[in-house]
Amino acid sequence: MNGIPLHPPVRIALLDDHEIMRRGTGHHLSFDRRLQVVANCSTAECLLARLQQTPADVAVIDYALGLDDLPGESVVERLQQAHPACAC
Repeated sequence: MNGIPLHPPVRIALLDDHEIMRRGTGHHLSFDRRLQVVANCSTAECLLARLQQTPADVAVIDYALGLDDLPGESVVERLQQAHPACAC
């Protein structure tokens, strides 16, 4: 085998208001060539804007975002409406 993946990587978007969680999760996922982090956001607004530019196959969302942000449940609803192919 030549080391070239047979399938494109699964594109992952991360949303968490805690930087250490985003960095740690992104770092851990970077070791698997089958995965590609395409968005690493601290706010729902950032995530929704980034996904307009770069689609994701999966979104990993902190359900308890900061008080000045949308609730995780609302983010999931908006994401499912705007990007139905993205799993949350």
